[in-house]
Amino acid sequence: MTLVSLTQPVPLYAEITFIRSSSSNPFDISLNRAVLLLFLCMAASAARAQTATAASAYSFPAGAFPVSSLIQAGDGNFYGVTNLGGSYNEGSLYRLTPAGVFTNIYSFTGLSSDGGEPTAGLTQAGDGNLYGTTTVGGANGVGTIFNISLQGVLSTLHSFDPYADGNTPYAALTLAGDGNLYGTLSQGGYTSSNGTYAGGTIFSISTAGIYSNLASLPWDGSQGLSPSARLIQASDGALYGTTAAGGTEDMGTLFSYSSQSGVIVLYNFTLADGSPLYGLIQSGSTLYGATFPNPDGNGEIFTVALPTKLFSVLFSFTGNSDGGLPATALFPAGNGAIYGTTQSAGSNNTGTLFDLSVTSTLATLYDFPAGSINTYTDAALLQGSDGNFYDAVILETTIGLDWSQLDGAGTLFRFTPSQSVTPPVTLTTSASTVLPNQPFMLNWNVASAASLTAQQCFATTGEASPILSWSGSKSIAGSQSVTLSSVGTYLFGLTCGGTVSATATVTAVESLSAATQLSGPSSVAQGQRATLVATVTPSVTGGPVPTGSITFIADGSITLATIPLSSAIATFTASSAGVPLGTYFITAQYNGDDAYSAVTSPALKVTVTSPLIGTTTSLVASPDPVASGQTVALTATVQPASGSITPTGTVQFLYQSVVIGSAQLSAGKATLRASTAGVAADSYPITAAYLGNSTNKASNSPNVTVKITD
Repeated sequence: MTLVSLTQPVPLYAEITFIRSSSSNPFDISLNRAVLLLFLCMAASAARAQTATAASAYSFPAGAFPVSSLIQAGDGNFYGVTNLGGSYNEGSLYRLTPAGVFTNIYSFTGLSSDGGEPTAGLTQAGDGNLYGTTTVGGANGVGTIFNISLQGVLSTLHSFDPYADGNTPYAALTLAGDGNLYGTLSQGGYTSSNGTYAGGTIFSISTAGIYSNLASLPWDGSQGLSPSARLIQASDGALYGTTAAGGTEDMGTLFSYSSQSGVIVLYNFTLADGSPLYGLIQSGSTLYGATFPNPDGNGEIFTVALPTKLFSVLFSFTGNSDGGLPATALFPAGNGAIYGTTQSAGSNNTGTLFDLSVTSTLATLYDFPAGSINTYTDAALLQGSDGNFYDAVILETTIGLDWSQLDGAGTLFRFTPSQSVTPPVTLTTSASTVLPNQPFMLNWNVASAASLTAQQCFATTGEASPILSWSGSKSIAGSQSVTLSSVGTYLFGLTCGGTVSATATVTAVESLSAATQLSGPSSVAQGQRATLVATVTPSVTGGPVPTGSITFIADGSITLATIPLSSAIATFTASSAGVPLGTYFITAQYNGDDAYSAVTSPALKVTVTSPLIGTTTSLVASPDPVASGQTVALTATVQPASGSITPTGTVQFLYQSVVIGSAQLSAGKATLRASTAGVAADSYPITAAYLGNSTNKASNSPNVTVKITD
């Protein structure tokens, strides 16, 4: 593994041919369709080690071109854009529920009011709105920045100026720690230092629509050309990105940007590396990225260590079973592994879904289906809160990179790993059902939060009026007490980095429900006592402990007693003296409290049987006295007070209320043979206790003194 210092000098490259066209307009450097398809190549991710299965979550119609990454917003739904299609064939913005319900919530017109042909994915900001860009239309015809509510109300925030700003935003916006959104334009711009046109720009925009040009890349390519990948704000606070061209070998650059230092080129990609067409991710203290290769290669995954900024090739694809031609951003999952896709090779030569462990071991999890010769997407894989991975893919059966051959149909794949993978964001509640004004806890954690981008977390709710106790910015892990003032079902969300979210639902009700269970003996002899135990259990976890009382009722109408609850339990001991023989059905009626409704237990069947027959128990010891170390036989005899039926059951032998052993009656006798080894010479009072049975009462023998001698 060769390490290259990213602080090395950056040589200038004299001739840039990758993105320039023959047009005399210096801003007309749009990529031809063949090159654009390189930007629409494969990316994604999936499960950890083992395998993954794939299913279609939605099939896009012909002409849609679903080339953007999905996000999961704070309402739990997925959102994305199509480059074309919609009511005006200028692109659309759609919502897909986890259950697979698809809704087109906005159709772009391509006009000055809203723009059209969006290519980049969306980003959700702290105000709950989605932010994105278009590549055509707007006031100047070269695209816009917009926000749109989850209900589909769109506002244009900025129209790109091809001279002052640049044009063609291929990359999604990045939500940074200051609350602003940052992005790149892959073409144009103006270098104010020498009055020349630029090869792409870096910009910021606030959620209020305040736009700023931050940096323009020189037209000579010394800092790279065509920044077409999404920026990332790393844990050191700087923005990091890549360019698709320029640099010393016209294969692109890796750069950092800060307001203090401007653009700093950290690495010039070579022909051997390929071009970094898509964005970086951070896992731990390392940045990861992938390159789309030159015609002789298969692509590679590279790393940049922070804070040393050393570049290293982590994995080189062979173009065999491991796949080839990675071309989009990787995805850091909650288990620490890196996930992605390739465009070619694999078992079917149509691309793969893979994971790369922290030990740099790559495993192919899924091979895209045979017959799909070209697999195109501009989308980075997304892991949903359900642990599955999602990716919008254009599967084509035509050969070549001729845009006119593509019909634009696509499939939104759902990849399910064979082993569960922790979602990047988790949000749980201590109670799913509560009373109004009853506090409950929301607990959350962000598994992949090394980068500052991932740490920009904010609370959302599914309500028109925000729940003030759950709002604003949140740390990457924590717990918070929340209350609801009125009945209803409330959706809580936590969105991090503007792209990944988790949700939890809590229902507030007028009263909670509970279940009452009654336990006790199935039979009791007349004259004996029976203990009944009633337990009240809330139907939901996290609710208050039930209070109030239990009324014990026989045969539906005879009240036996009302007993207060203690720790949700009521115990009633009743005597059956004088109760006629027969079967009775006992219920425990919970009378409710301020939180719980009244509820009655299932009936307990109790049979009152004939009175128990008295017994007498006697005890003898042999030999007596007994020499220390010898065995003494303790024999108990149990006789009925009346009748001829010999008692059965267990006899316990006790010394001063301590059980020293037990034996079963046989023919009315029970014998325990006890060793006296180690017992000091003395006299010991021993008692035999007959425990009784279903027909005989218990009884105890008089004390028998056993004398142990030296």
